[in-house]
Amino acid sequence: MGPLNSKDIKNKLKSLANSATGKDRVEYRHLKLVDPDCKILSIIYNKCLAEKKIPSSWKESATIMIYKKGSSDDPSNFRPIAFTSCLCKLFTSLLALRVTNFSIQNNLMSPQQKSARPAEGCHGHTFTLQSIVADCKQNQKNCFFIWLDLRNAFETEPIKVTAGVKQGCPISPVLFNLTSELLIRTALSRSQDNPSIPFKLHNQPISILAYADDLVLISRTREGLQVLLDDISLAADVLNLSFRQDKCSTLSLTCFKKDLSRVSEYEFIVQHNPIPFLKREESYRYLGVPIGLLYDAKDIQSITAKLISDLDKIRDSLLAPWQRLDAIRTFVQPGLTYALISCPVTHEALKEYRSKLIEVLKSIYHLPKHASASYFFADKSDGGLGFLDRFDKRHVQTIVHTVKILSAKDPLIHNISRAQLRSVVYCCINVEPYNND
Repeated sequence: MGPLNSKDIKNKLKSLANSATGKDRVEYRHLKLVDPDCKILSIIYNKCLAEKKIPSSWKESATIMIYKKGSSDDPSNFRPIAFTSCLCKLFTSLLALRVTNFSIQNNLMSPQQKSARPAEGCHGHTFTLQSIVADCKQNQKNCFFIWLDLRNAFETEPIKVTAGVKQGCPISPVLFNLTSELLIRTALSRSQDNPSIPFKLHNQPISILAYADDLVLISRTREGLQVLLDDISLAADVLNLSFRQDKCSTLSLTCFKKDLSRVSEYEFIVQHNPIPFLKREESYRYLGVPIGLLYDAKDIQSITAKLISDLDKIRDSLLAPWQRLDAIRTFVQPGLTYALISCPVTHEALKEYRSKLIEVLKSIYHLPKHASASYFFADKSDGGLGFLDRFDKRHVQTIVHTVKILSAKDPLIHNISRAQLRSVVYCCINVEPYNND
């Protein structure tokens, strides 16, 4: 690996937002102030590369447990995050960027793996799955899905950790992706050998999607999906990995059959364990988006309900007023933005959220209930708080998401989105459009 130049370090540092610090309490903004041209950092980092070691203080961290979902009595439902020095995180971010670029250029990382890539893979994967479900419903096709959740197979044997990366280290997802690449290539190889296995959407074969350790296997036949699962199970055994049966789920869309339910309750086996199946009214939350035959209104409502609950907690917290505003902008608003992009959030849910937001902001500023809310949504240059109105944001995010999907560099997403656009245009004007149009 060649030396790191100050320009690359400066560009990377500029892109990093302030985050939790390590024991040294050094923040990214401190590095920008002390070494704006990153010349000192380049000397330090290149010294680390030359000697193939880093300062021992960089290895010190404070680990906290972040709750994910499920029972809070189960430790496996918490994600450990290690707070390390920003000096170390910047260094490993630069290494991660180089390893990622090298892996992509040399075809060491499959395009189906969207984690730790420059593009927004979450939206691409959820768009693909939603498109497959819509295609099955509209054209009476069958499709079989299984969502797999990986866990480490070494849970019963205590292992003394002497090397490796910590949870939260920028390079850890890249190394994991390279390690688990065998799973993706196993499914792709089987699909290429047997073209009847992958589901075809606008002539694009799809058999597997991956985002870090969240895998989705897809097949047009029930037998084909089980074949993929058998191969994946063997590959996981080679890597000493296992799947969490309770976190996996299957969906069998049988729209081709003359069955009004259009969902069959088939059982699939992974590593000798049966996987729970979804019923007609159920959905699986993949990357924060519910996927199923029907949009579960309660599931979608729970997204805004969670955000409303967060607003109440921020209002009742002991934070200073300006800290509460910052918390809303940092934690609450991005969650709704993601939901607006990926889910059909209802008008009623948005109205309820907007009312709660106004109520909380008035409480923070000790304003009367009849005070105008225009101040909250006015631009900062005009003296307002600059909060985005969710009703306006809803339409803006729809346009932004559409443009991103249509301009995606991934050939699969690009071809599917273009084909869907041509189909919509044809339905509207009854004329077959050309690519140049």
